[in-house]
Amino acid sequence: MTLPSLAGPPIPLIAVKAAGVDLMSVGFDRELTAGDIDPANWSGRWMGQTITGVLAATAGQFAQFTFVVDGVAAGPDVVNYNPPPFDVTNIIDGSPAAAFSDFPATAAFLSF
Repeated sequence: MTLPSLAGPPIPLIAVKAAGVDLMSVGFDRELTAGDIDPANWSGRWMGQTITGVLAATAGQFAQFTFVVDGVAAGPDVVNYNPPPFDVTNIIDGSPAAAFSDFPATAAFLSF
């Protein structure tokens, strides 16, 4: 059995807003180069409000950013990644993730 190559650009799979805090996590299909990334590359819409990244980092297969609300906008909950710099990269070969917009976001739910 041959495993698929882990080289190439990371592709987003899921975006989840953390419960109780202004934190969005975007999961990718491969491991990312860990470190701080430019929060200005991240924006979106959450619960009818526009959001902008203020702190951002990558670890494992996730890019995470904390955000502030900076306006209102009707529509679905989404995340946008708008480089440059292309700082979300594959740990194996450094391939950068492509820009994306209107990627669907969902909420994490607490369960007891």
